[in-house]
Amino acid sequence: MAVTVSSADTAKELPGAPLGSFELPASSGRVIRGEAWLSNTDAGASGFHMHGASTVAFDLSLLKLTAGHYIVGAIARTGTRWADATDQVPRYRFHVKRSASAPKQLPPLTIPIGSKFQPVMGSGNPGSWGNWYGVLQSPAPLYLNGNEAIHLENLENHGGVLILWVQPVHAQNSVAMTLETSAPQNAFIINQTPAVDLQLHLPEGLPAVDTMIESTWLDLLTESEITTRQALQLKPGETRNILLERALLPGVYRISATLIDPESKVLIDNPSGARLTLATAPARLANSLPDDWPMGAHVNASTPPLPGFRWYRYFAQWAEINPAPDTFVWGEFDRIFADVREVGGKLLIASDGAPLWTSAKEKAGMPWSAEATAHPPDDWQTLRDYLDALIERYHDETGTLGALEHWNEANTETRWLGDSYAMLEMADVFDQATAHTDPTVKTVGLAISAGDFRGYAKEIIDAGLLKYVDAVSAHFYEELMSFEASIPINNLPRHVAMLAEPMKAAGIDLPMLNTESGIEFVSRAGGRLVSQTELNSLAEAHPDFDPAHPWMLSTQWRAVSERRAAAGYVSGTVLLMAHDVRQSFYFTQYKFLLDGAPSFPWVALAQLGNHLYDVDYSVIRPLKAHYPASDGGDGSPAAFAFELGQPDGERLIVAWGYLRDTSVGRPKGWQPWLAPRSLTIETEISEGHFSDLYSRRTETIRSAGGRLQVDCGEEPIFIRISPACCLKVSQRLKCAIDCQNNQHP
Repeated sequence: MAVTVSSADTAKELPGAPLGSFELPASSGRVIRGEAWLSNTDAGASGFHMHGASTVAFDLSLLKLTAGHYIVGAIARTGTRWADATDQVPRYRFHVKRSASAPKQLPPLTIPIGSKFQPVMGSGNPGSWGNWYGVLQSPAPLYLNGNEAIHLENLENHGGVLILWVQPVHAQNSVAMTLETSAPQNAFIINQTPAVDLQLHLPEGLPAVDTMIESTWLDLLTESEITTRQALQLKPGETRNILLERALLPGVYRISATLIDPESKVLIDNPSGARLTLATAPARLANSLPDDWPMGAHVNASTPPLPGFRWYRYFAQWAEINPAPDTFVWGEFDRIFADVREVGGKLLIASDGAPLWTSAKEKAGMPWSAEATAHPPDDWQTLRDYLDALIERYHDETGTLGALEHWNEANTETRWLGDSYAMLEMADVFDQATAHTDPTVKTVGLAISAGDFRGYAKEIIDAGLLKYVDAVSAHFYEELMSFEASIPINNLPRHVAMLAEPMKAAGIDLPMLNTESGIEFVSRAGGRLVSQTELNSLAEAHPDFDPAHPWMLSTQWRAVSERRAAAGYVSGTVLLMAHDVRQSFYFTQYKFLLDGAPSFPWVALAQLGNHLYDVDYSVIRPLKAHYPASDGGDGSPAAFAFELGQPDGERLIVAWGYLRDTSVGRPKGWQPWLAPRSLTIETEISEGHFSDLYSRRTETIRSAGGRLQVDCGEEPIFIRISPACCLKVSQRLKCAIDCQNNQHP
């Protein structure tokens, strides 16, 4: 049965239960734990709203089932955010209660593979909350006598259930199927061939199965599919493992395996199946990368140290770890430290706020932490004691504990209510605590948020901060996709200058770091990418769209696609390197892991890393690049190109395009997608090896008249130049210099 939801001006049909199912409406359930109540949802359908941790029980005896094997499922709220249709799915659990025995938990719920079961938005607010409803089911058949109860548990957040359904199994949906890989986070890295293990199990008591398996590899980038079929025979109680292996180009892929009836004798719209997402990219493990590697990532309890990065930034909150004098809670920090040390990485530790007990003042700021305050401690010895305990616990010969960053985003009043003098006192505490470490634990100062805070940076640097730190840092969010220095809001060049200019005036040149950077993007729709063109069309058709403020929708930034975010990470990183920002740490909580695997931003950065690996990336210079058909005005395409590497070694050209916008001056997230078009790059290089961002187009290209002609859009392209070609160029340059000095005829 399909469920119809309605709002004031729309009506939508939500996914229904599979054919042949028996259904129990939410009104037949009862709340046995936590808070849940029956109501009409804001989309119009009747169901239980499950407020936080709660459980609703359904009595199967109402269905008068015949004993046998069944699939159990629900029509439920699958997503709670406008840009995420499935964030609630992992928070549900099914339990079966038989007579006096304790409830037995079933395997995690899944969304059936068929398109008719995928989540549909019932209502929502762009860029904020959303009510998504879809079909969930337990992935394995279950034997039921008919007198059991099914408990639907919501672990956290705001869940909801409209209908519970049970469906008698048929030959095509009687097999329990799983897909898994041996690669952590389903991420296949350099020199690894993606391999997936398909496991099939037919429960005892069911007829033997004689059917076909259809396996499909979907390339999310191109939406091309490769499908294979093979015969399958399973006896009751038998388990079979089949290895699916395929060489793949860099990207994200969705692998599905489904039982099919080749003779189409039985119509089953939820046949047995399994689905898995994997990513493959030429990323390297942390222990094979140098300490000055320009790309780093964030880690926390749910985001592990992904390959492709050397440094990892972790928020070890002082207030949480040190909740009372002489009391330390190291559990999560221990796990994070062990994970990073195991992959051979290095940790940069960040924190904001002080424990409440360190200040006699009333709590202020830090609204997300009940234990923290924005006031500096009354006695800086409390901080020194904490840092001493931290260093004693984690500093070792591996150098995994690499750096400590001062108070995070202290330029914001919600985090810091001290003055510049207090900031210097704190810097001195960090400096003294790390003074005698070997290997050296470095200290990083400022950690300024995104936005224009030039006055704050100048004040703190002029006060004398630089003598206490080894590096300075800032955070680049909207600036990462804001390339032009002439625009009227904060931008990437201006944000770098915020650090560089006061240091230059002080006569001190310290490394500059981007310790936090992110581009939030929309989730996939039905497992497929949503294009920027689709997002822009939806936004411009929305009632809240204002052409005078095209970068906003209501009070929210316009949505960014996954491909645009991936391109923005790469282009922003290279532009930061060109402005002498040595390392960037990406806020990987912004969906770097999506659908059980790394997303396209990880793949794109791994591609950049692979091209940089043999290049001296400390040497970088701009090249002239332009689109021949562009007039250079606002709304017209423009381009950046940079050459990295020593003149006589491996070199790399990175180029990308963007649409000029000096009047509106907002980050590029809202603009039309810039597809590849002919770009001219001026260079002395005679030839190079061209690759697009995901290695789908590769070829040798040759220059004509000191120009390279390539197809390039907003997704960066790479041109590798071999040492042999570099030698020819170096000889030409030397000849030109000799002629200029009258040393050559």
